[in-house]
Amino acid sequence: MRMFKGKEKGFTLIEMMIVIVIIGVMTVVVGIKYRDYKDKLT
Repeated sequence: MRMFKGKEKGFTLIEMMIVIVIIGVMTVVVGIKYRDYKDKLT
């Protein structure tokens, strides 16, 4: 187990990649839902 003195500042590359993937997935889901909603209106 690693012990850290104080808080680490900044983000690691892995953390940044995970956040980018989550945002990308959410964007795709919202885009699909919006397209389906728009198709129902017409």
